[in-house]
Amino acid sequence: MGRPGRDAATLSGFFDRLGPERCAKITHVTSDAAGWIGSVVARYCPDAIRCADPFHVVAWATEALDAVRRAAWNRPGPPRTPPAAAAGNHAAARRADQLKR
Repeated sequence: MGRPGRDAATLSGFFDRLGPERCAKITHVTSDAAGWIGSVVARYCPDAIRCADPFHVVAWATEALDAVRRAAWNRPGPPRTPPAAAAGNHAAARRADQLKR
């Protein structure tokens, strides 16, 4: 269960206080993808366009990218060296006069 005040009853109360006339003027609603938000918005603002908020879009994209990265890293094959470590190994394997500035 979510935190107090973050539920369908609270959001419905908000729209009840706005009233039908002001709810009808709402064109866009941004939120996370919680199903209860979509249900309440559909009831009070049926013509409003729902948009995912930027915070959650970035969080979801980061999670998906991390899952793909982990899967690629864990694929069977030759051992891999993390990029930062590889750069350090490269520098350590060269004499100072061989390194590019």
